[in-house]
Amino acid sequence: IEYSGQVALSQEVAGFVAQKRSEWEQADTSYIDTALAHHTARMQLVGQPLQLQGLVGFDGQPLDWQRYAGDVVLADFWASWCVKCLREIPTIRQVHADFAAQGFQVLSINMDENLANARDFVQKQKFPWQSYHSADPQLLGFQSPLARQLGINAIPFMMLIGRDGRVAALHVRGEQLRPAVRRQLAVSP
Repeated sequence: IEYSGQVALSQEVAGFVAQKRSEWEQADTSYIDTALAHHTARMQLVGQPLQLQGLVGFDGQPLDWQRYAGDVVLADFWASWCVKCLREIPTIRQVHADFAAQGFQVLSINMDENLANARDFVQKQKFPWQSYHSADPQLLGFQSPLARQLGINAIPFMMLIGRDGRVAALHVRGEQLRPAVRRQLAVSP
């Protein structure tokens, strides 16, 4: 529900599950507890300042998060094996082309566990933005410290960060991306 863009409804469902969870004492609820913890971590991102750390570009350079200060940023978590992620690329490209001059940037964060596959994909795509991955080659994909910190357990996962450096919206995908970017660009820094 959340990943379809219905964030408010997902919060209602998570609240209901958390409330009912206490009735399932005989069952193994570790999976439910983990899912709820991840959901809570993601929901708590909205409105908060975001600091992206522990990332290195496919060019070998560490992420300089300050480079994005004052811009509207789409943080796109994706993988080369994720069909839904790949379907988002044309829309992201078009919105980036339309709004880059107004201060819209894309920060692509790869979740592949095989960096060779990811590197080949990034080279073939020739993205007009930077692509990053976990700086720790032993902790890639969903095991990366950043994915764990942010509660990311499925992709595509997209966050829109406003000019103030705070997470403005989650799951701005497809047709939702353009109007969300337009709204954020209209907000003064």
